[in-house]
Amino acid sequence: MRHLITLIIAAMVCATAYSQTNNFYSDNGKVYWQKIYETDTDVSELLINSGRFSDIVEFNGIISARYNPTRVDLNGRGLMEVPIYIRDSEITFFVRIQQKEGRYRVTVDQVVFIQALDTQLSRKGEQTALEVYATKRDGSFKNIFLNTAADILDEMLTSLFVNTNTLGDDW
Repeated sequence: MRHLITLIIAAMVCATAYSQTNNFYSDNGKVYWQKIYETDTDVSELLINSGRFSDIVEFNGIISARYNPTRVDLNGRGLMEVPIYIRDSEITFFVRIQQKEGRYRVTVDQVVFIQALDTQLSRKGEQTALEVYATKRDGSFKNIFLNTAADILDEMLTSLFVNTNTLGDDW
């Protein structure tokens, strides 16, 4: 009986694989980045004025947009410190922003790297989802992602919405 209970619990854990690190989390193999900010400014103006977003839609207090393909700012990191898929690609993603009085929550998903040049391993324009590089088969994060790429991408994503104060997880 004890083995049956252990087996059932293990199956439930595998079925709802969920892993989190910094502002990234993985839910059933899909990677999301989420952060909460405090501000008195109009968030839609932030997106429009940046010029980095397209297809901006506001519906029921949720703003959604597509980030235009752009190279990731490496912030002075040496080429050997940056994974090739970040260094040689442009990044694009989908963003949803939920607003409450004085704060908003940014959720990024559907992160895709677009190869910026031809190499022996890939062709210019080839698209690869972040999940390929970031997650294992069980949905948890790969150590190589946590040790390098997560910090680089977290800095980049945080800087897109930086004219505000962060609030941790206080939603």
